[in-house]
Amino acid sequence: MAPKKYPVCTETDKTKILAWARRFKKRVDFPLTVHPSGNGYWVKKVHGVQHRFGPLTDPQTALEQWLEQKDDILAGREPTTNTGDTTVRELLNRFLTDAEQRVNAGELANTSFREFRYAAKMVVNTFGKNQTISSISPSDFANLRQSISNTGRNLRSQKNMILQIRAMFRWCHEMQLCEAITFGPRFKPPTTNAIERERQVTGKSRFFDREILLQLIEAAEPEMKAIILLGLNCGFQPSDIIELTTDTLHLDVDPPHHSLARIKNGQCRRAVLWPETVAAIRQHYETRIEPASKADGRFVFLSVKGKRHIGQSGAKLLAKYFRKLYQSCSLPWQSGVGIGSLRHTFGTMLDLVPDEQIRSLMMGHVPKSIQQRIYSQFNIGELDRLKVAADTLHRYLFEGKVG
Repeated sequence: MAPKKYPVCTETDKTKILAWARRFKKRVDFPLTVHPSGNGYWVKKVHGVQHRFGPLTDPQTALEQWLEQKDDILAGREPTTNTGDTTVRELLNRFLTDAEQRVNAGELANTSFREFRYAAKMVVNTFGKNQTISSISPSDFANLRQSISNTGRNLRSQKNMILQIRAMFRWCHEMQLCEAITFGPRFKPPTTNAIERERQVTGKSRFFDREILLQLIEAAEPEMKAIILLGLNCGFQPSDIIELTTDTLHLDVDPPHHSLARIKNGQCRRAVLWPETVAAIRQHYETRIEPASKADGRFVFLSVKGKRHIGQSGAKLLAKYFRKLYQSCSLPWQSGVGIGSLRHTFGTMLDLVPDEQIRSLMMGHVPKSIQQRIYSQFNIGELDRLKVAADTLHRYLFEGKVG
């Protein structure tokens, strides 16, 4: 909202100007004060420091200058003034606008967009909204690195945010919106070794023990049992679960399988379903609530109102149901795990499968080599090889056998 317009003083005598300004200061909606020495400027004292703004005769200009520099001053930063050069906020807004268009086109997941938006907010809050691109230095990124550390996020989460920020500035450079950015030696993501050491020190895990999984499956109601088995059988995240439709589940063919593309990157993905998974899905169909509409009926898992789950709120609701099940089983708490850990457990179990191309197909990873890209187009012997992989995972989970 634009700042309120204030009148300009037309007096020329200093004494009259001061008298007019002191009367004007009685307005409760004006945040600035007259300097005690009567130096002719509006001032604001913040953290014990007196900051000078526009002349007393023009309170409107002073107010606009205060609003422009307010965030920097309150944060203890040196105020920066927009001199016509592109600011960090303007540049990142361009990126987020493009990212939102990619979300609408189905090229970027909503979860990725939210992560980019949070990372952009972190950059603006650290640099200041008026920081210009030309004035950014490696020391600014060193301060940003410290701000990210101060959030209390674990090292893996910090790594993701740093990579997202670097990607945003790299996109801006490739779009010729700015010169190449020098991040400096401090703005690097934590190493894999550092992340693993942190996990060992904190005792946090991203995986479930096999015995705990079997107890959860045994105790779960049909809907949650189907969700858990899809996570372990197919590597589904909550975002995949809420987007799963009936036309991507092929239960009446031999072998039964799914064809849901990975929601995060749109990559083709397949997996043969275990008999337990098929049975749990069929039982869920028999007990699930009546869909609120034909469109909602396409989705396998619905809310208590018969509507499809939407985005982050739907994923959080599934996580809440999963935690409730975990607590009802009186199982020892594993720090760092949740419903999303089903995919990490699935990925770990896939180490038992020697077929690298099939592992990539089941995980929904983007092919890195020409050979993998060619395979993803021809799908030679796909279902037979997927069944071998599914049988390997099944033997480990339900029988404890490796190989």
